[in-house]
Amino acid sequence: SLDFCSDSKFLRACATTGQLLACQAASGEEAALGTLNDVAWATESCPAGYACLGLWPDENADPATITARCGDTLCAGSFTGAVSARAYPC
Repeated sequence: SLDFCSDSKFLRACATTGQLLACQAASGEEAALGTLNDVAWATESCPAGYACLGLWPDENADPATITARCGDTLCAGSFTGAVSARAYPC
């Protein structure tokens, strides 16, 4: 999964392990995730991140593998076919 922020200064990606990574779009230099909490993202395809915490109800839940946002609704899907919709941010 790959997302760009609204002003295209940063991008973030989610590894298959669920690790969220971010970098500056122009230079490729790593960006500290803690500094990006208030960044507006143009897309929400990464299933990990501050605004998507509600998708992870407990450790035994089927993890989301892809997300999509439309306005104030966030939808998530998993490898097993589970689909959910939540208010964004959740």
